Parts: sequence; C-alpha cells; structure tokens
Amino acid sequence: MCIGGYYGFNAQKAMTDVLTNMMEQLRHRGTAHYEAAAIDAMSVGYSCQPGQSAVARQTICVGDQSDLLVFDGNLYNQLCLQEILIKEGSVLNKPSDTETALCAIRQWGVQAAVARFNGMFGFVYYDSHGQELWLARDRLGIKPLYYAVTGGAIVFASEIKAILQHPYIGTSIDTISLLSYLSHNNIDRIWTMFKGIEAVMPGAVCCFQQGKMRQIIYYDPIDALDVSLLSAKWSRDREFELASQLDALLEKSVCSALKDGAVGLFCSGGIDSSLLCAYTNKNRPDVVLYTADVENARPELIKAAFVAKRLKLPLHVTQILEDDFLKGWPSMIRHNEQPSFFRSDLAVYHLTKACRQDGIRTVLSGEGGDELFGGYQWYYGACDIWSEYRASPGNGTFPHTPLKYFALKQILNTYVIKADVNAARELCDMYLDGGEQYSRYIRLFEKIAQILPEEQTVYLSRNIVDWYDRMSQLLHRTDRMGMAASVECRIPYLNNEILDFAIQLPVCYKYKDGKVKSLLKQVGSRYLPDLIVNSTKLGFSTNGDAYRYAIPLLRGGMLTQLLKVGRHLEDTVLEKAATGTYNQYLLYQLASAELFLRIYGDGQSPQRLGEILLENKYQSPTV
Repeated sequence: MCIGGYYGFNAQKAMTDVLTNMMEQLRHRGTAHYEAAAIDAMSVGYSCQPGQSAVARQTICVGDQSDLLVFDGNLYNQLCLQEILIKEGSVLNKPSDTETALCAIRQWGVQAAVARFNGMFGFVYYDSHGQELWLARDRLGIKPLYYAVTGGAIVFASEIKAILQHPYIGTSIDTISLLSYLSHNNIDRIWTMFKGIEAVMPGAVCCFQQGKMRQIIYYDPIDALDVSLLSAKWSRDREFELASQLDALLEKSVCSALKDGAVGLFCSGGIDSSLLCAYTNKNRPDVVLYTADVENARPELIKAAFVAKRLKLPLHVTQILEDDFLKGWPSMIRHNEQPSFFRSDLAVYHLTKACRQDGIRTVLSGEGGDELFGGYQWYYGACDIWSEYRASPGNGTFPHTPLKYFALKQILNTYVIKADVNAARELCDMYLDGGEQYSRYIRLFEKIAQILPEEQTVYLSRNIVDWYDRMSQLLHRTDRMGMAASVECRIPYLNNEILDFAIQLPVCYKYKDGKVKSLLKQVGSRYLPDLIVNSTKLGFSTNGDAYRYAIPLLRGGMLTQLLKVGRHLEDTVLEKAATGTYNQYLLYQLASAELFLRIYGDGQSPQRLGEILLENKYQSPTV
C-alpha cells in the first residue's frame, strides 16, 4: 500500500498531473491504478496491494467533508479497539483497520489514539476544523512515511522518489547524511540522503499547521524502560514462567500476522525464523517457506531444509548467482533510496520476487529477534572491551564528563577501530549525526548505570541502542526490498506486546553462561531440535569477492570527487580494498555510496550500471 500527496499549495487545480507523477513512482507498492481524494488545500493519492479484500480496498481512505484519513498498514488489535469504541458510542460502518483508526482518532484524538494502536502503520490525517495535517508511524517504523516542508506547504509520501516528483522539491544529496553513513554505518532515524526531506520519526506523530511542523513522541524505548524490573536475579522457576509468557505472545503475534490470503515465510534456518515456522505450522499449515541459496556465500540451505522437513512444510529455494547480485545491486539501491547497509539485501530482494511469482503478497520475516533478545555478538563483545578499558591505567568506573561518555560510546561500538584521537576529532565525529547517538548513550547510562552491575549496563546499553538506528535501517531495508516486488513483509517479533515484554527483560534472561538469546532459546527448545536452537548465527549474505567489480566505478568516481579525495589516497584505499587488506564490508559501503550517487545524483540508469558491473567481471576478472 502507498500514500502520496501535498497540502497548502495555492495552485491546487493546476497540479493534477503532479499527483499522477508522484503515484506513478509508487506503483510497485500497490496497483497500477490509484484513487485520489481532496479536502481544502490537501490532495492525496492512495493505492493498495493486488489481492487485498474488497473491504480493505474501499477503506484505505475514509472520512467526510470535515476530516480525511489515509492509512497504510495493519492494526493487530483492531477487534479490541472496535469493542472499546462501540462501548463508548462510536458507530463503525465497515470492519476495516482504517475505519477503526478513524473512529479512534475522532473519539480520543490523534495522540491518544496512536498510543493505543498495535501494529505496523503509517498514516496521514487531515482535520479541516483545526486545519491540521497529521503524519504518524508505528513504534519502530515498520511502515515508511516521508515529508518535505517548502514555502509554508508540505509534500508527503511512502517513498522519497514520489516526493522528488513535486516541482517545488529539488533533488539535492545531503553530504552530511552520506558522511554519517560512511563514518557510523548508519544515519539518524529521521534523516535521509536528500536535503530538505525527512522521515516521520518512528514512535511519533507530526502535526503540520500554519506552515510549521511540530513533533510529538508517543513511544521511546529508553523512556519505556522500567529500571526497577531490570535488576532481577535469575531463577529457574522465573525463567520457565517468562518463557511461557513469551511463547504465548509470539504465537498470538504470528496469528495476527496471518490474517490475509496466501502467506510465505523467510526461513534462514536460524532460531528466529524457524520459531516463526513452528508457530505458523500450528495455525496455517498451508504456508510456504522461502530460503536463498547464494553462490559462494555462507550456506543457509542445509538448515532451512532441515526445518522444512521437520515441520513438514514446503520449501521454495531461490538460487542466487554472483551475476544476479551484480546485475541487481544498482536496482536494490534505487529502491532503497540510500546506499546499502546490509549485505543480506540481495537475498531479501530475490526472495520477495520469488514470492510474487508464486502469487504470494504477504511474507513473514524474523527481523527483530536479535535486537529484542540480545543475539548479536557485539553485545557481549562490548562487555569484554569495557573490561579491558576499565583495567587500563587512568580508567575507572563509568565516566561522567561528556567527552568520556563519547569515549565509552566508541568502546561499545565494536565496529570502530580503537585508536587515540584528539578532542577535536572526537567532537566532530560525535556531532556528525547530529549528536543523536551520543545523547542516547548518555540517557541510557544515566538511567541504568546506578541499578545494574557495570558489565550488565554495558551489555544492555549496547543492546537497546540497536533498537534505534540499526532497527530503523533494518526495517527500511525489509520494506523496500519487499515492496520492490509488491510484497508486504510483516514482522511478528515487533508486536507491541512483545516489545513491552522485551524492553523490561533483565540481562540474565538475554545473556547467561555465555549463551545469547537465552530466554528465546528456552522457548525454541519446545518446538525445535538443538541443532537449530543452538546453531551459530549465519544469516543471509553475499559473496564478498563480487564487490571488487565496482572498483572501476569508484576510481575517479562521484564519491571521491565529492569527498575531494586525492589520487594517491584513492589508489591506496582501492588497492587495499581489492587485495583484501581492508575488510570487504568497507568496499561494500564505498561501492554502494558510489552507485547511489550515480543513480540519484547523476540520473544514471540502474540497469546500465548493473551491466557495467557484469562487464567489469568478465572483461577484467583480476580487478
């Protein structure tokens, strides 16, 4: 589903073609045909996915002459909300998510209503009485929504490429965002790679009135932390009780995500996706599993096939060759609207295309399991680094000066090379992303450092920070790669009830006796064999050797020109990247940034760039 529109422009009638051009850029997110609605100075277009029910198609956009709501997404607690609204006197004409959301907004107001919504959504609501335009997203930003304010008016859409079609919005690359991507491996949640265009913050509503935008945050993970619950000691009885609670919550969430038509499920053979397979098998045994067999990459097929055979579910294997990656890499970046952050983009991109070919428009993904339940190695790795830091001369317990807080942030970020840097460089790096990461670490430490032992504080801080930028980029990727094939990806682990459960979970139930995701593995052992529950995390990936075929594009390319990199330094960096002296991910970052600049900064064709990458492989195999 998709949304696109604008509000506040005087020449309303003369801009009919503008809305058409905007919606044309979003046709992959829905049907080729779109519907339009207008009220006062607002025009909006909307479209739904092929195969959606008649009720859903009719009520994506609802309202009357006094207000208008366009809703993209799903409310998992729709029936519960309807029951409350009816008791309070509301009348619902059609049993849809959008109708329910509109009644809730009219009854409780936008801020109070959205705080009660449990689901994945982005919506636009206009109130003609107050002449207020509201934009909102779900807690963690599963569904996208962007806007640009210009000349007292606003343009909004589900994807940036639609906003760029408006004649009052220019295409200008934001160099600071690009540098933040290269330096921190992420960008702030509301930032984009385009000047003047921002994302609606996850867990927030934005109100545009009289030419100005104000933001109200209704959900923030750090604010949601109840520190009194974090210091609980481990006990076997409590672990069993928590595992049973989580078991019930996960199955309930999976059932909520299975309510529409044919459904697929990404299966990597890891515990996160395999556990979803087990719940799905209990409730929808007609589900089809999808996995990727990527040439010369880490093997996933064996474990995925084992899970499928164990649960007696059909498995669709999508073979992805190195040539498929090179040909599709630029197109993935065009859909992403930013350089690639994750090497698993390739697998998700091809798996969703396979789903579409099979007539499946909804797929479940195991994203979020690692972030919620502490699965990444850098969480416990941060504890080891902190222990080393604390043992060094001159270092003691948690630092209290701002600069030392930042030093601790660097220590916790295991991707950052440990090196002595002067204060000026620290400050520059600190504020490169607007200081958001820095301020979040400070808020976290101040809230939990006095409650937990130091090692647990470090672990939990590193864990919860990933609920912000990393989670945001992961969900961005999953949405874009899915919608590139007109497939909606649903994320059962990010149901509000599971978020509320996980944010209060003591560290001893996430990381215990050297075992990550301890509690989730307790749940998994009820349905899955030890081979799956305790296997080493691999995840979908790509063959890193393929990145070197982008080096000819980097040499003298747009990225080095933008950064004013001298020829000698460029040769040194690219030579080391080509020989493997630098890690492969660095080359992936640089090449992704170059492709992004060529596509969005120079208008080059993604298809032609894919052909060039293939030519580089076969014409110069020793690049």
